[in-house]
Amino acid sequence: MILPRPMRPSESLPRSAARDLAMVQVNAAVPTALLKLFLPGMVARGHGRILNVASAAAFFPGPEQATYFATKAYLASLSNALWYELKPLGIRVTTLLPGPIETGFAQAGQLTQTRLFAPGTGVAPQIVARVGYAGMMRGKRQVIVGMAWWMRWATQCYPWLPKRLVLAVIAALQRPRP
Repeated sequence: MILPRPMRPSESLPRSAARDLAMVQVNAAVPTALLKLFLPGMVARGHGRILNVASAAAFFPGPEQATYFATKAYLASLSNALWYELKPLGIRVTTLLPGPIETGFAQAGQLTQTRLFAPGTGVAPQIVARVGYAGMMRGKRQVIVGMAWWMRWATQCYPWLPKRLVLAVIAALQRPRP
């Protein structure tokens, strides 16, 4: 088990408000706006498919990356609710919830030296795209791909785990490896 340790204030500087607000825009506001733009046509036709890309982060609160985790939780929650609301209208909404993917995300978030993004933990984006698309075409509500066994276990057990422990472990996973 990872032994969490408290972070000293000098170890990490928070992202700027502008960067966090841009993340909210990209991960929450834009998908919502696109849904509002395209849903009326789908409703009029009586069919359609939507694939929203959230993240395994949607299952947890995320110290060290709080805004990112929160925006992905928003998108997953929105997508799940729409799956239920729109299904009777012939519209299928699928939420893609990948674990670490081999993209530039870890580099952009300065996470390459963390336990969460250790070498060999990511899955190829082509696999994530294929699995997500296949799940959407089958009308699945959620598609989980690229999560280690312990991540899948944690997503199932999260409601019953002590929240302080979960927060400490997630924070530790996102700190640089010793």
